[in-house]
Amino acid sequence: MEFIIFDLEWNSVFRNGKLYNQDITEIGAVEVSEVDQRLILGRKFHSYVRPPQKISPQIRQLTNLQEVDRWLAHKFPIVLKHFYKWLGHKSYIFCSWGEQDRTVLQKNLRFYQLRGNYFTQYFDLQKAFSVLKNHQNGNQIGLLKAIETLGLTFEGTPHCSVDDAFNTAKVFMKTFHQLSIHPEPFLKNWQDHEYKKQILNIIKLRKELDFSYQELSIISNISQEELKQIETFQVQKKQKEITRLVNLLYAMKAKGL
Repeated sequence: MEFIIFDLEWNSVFRNGKLYNQDITEIGAVEVSEVDQRLILGRKFHSYVRPPQKISPQIRQLTNLQEVDRWLAHKFPIVLKHFYKWLGHKSYIFCSWGEQDRTVLQKNLRFYQLRGNYFTQYFDLQKAFSVLKNHQNGNQIGLLKAIETLGLTFEGTPHCSVDDAFNTAKVFMKTFHQLSIHPEPFLKNWQDHEYKKQILNIIKLRKELDFSYQELSIISNISQEELKQIETFQVQKKQKEITRLVNLLYAMKAKGL
């Protein structure tokens, strides 16, 4: 298996007293590979991101972000392209210390109307580690506490995304064989409830019609692999494309095929 341990820093933007967006300001990631039941620490990725809104003084201080880092950085769509290029063509399970990093990434994908095809499977390491350490009261263990609990030393600077990702990877590697790893679709709940209902409807109709992916591919002009990815929420499709597929299946059912 191949894993990407990632960490984000972001700036919360409020309008009229309500949270408007959480602009990513920094992306860090570390590659971890499982080879013959051993984990190998691989490449690192790090990039600042130029957000569309002014960064608050509190976030600049927390992340030690200098003004020059902000203005020399690319905007999120360009950084994401660089990240995709760094990832290459492997299939990864993406891991973070807590659900919020995934949520913020999804918000930024929606804000910039970008596809999230590379993000397929997700695993919340903080949640799994907290269960491992019997924190049954719902409290999640912080990264620094996890490092301390395992007798490790934090390397680098907290709230530097690549350093946080690296230290998260250390926790992951130390506890890998004790964790219960059950990845879930990365883009779970990335769209509204109606979209999810339509995908489930596609699965139901295809099974009712007893269509294989090959048969559905022929009549829909969508590749078999992409159909599988659509049904497992591994690929983002526009609403009109999903609606067309649903209508096509209903038409086939009405004809008694």
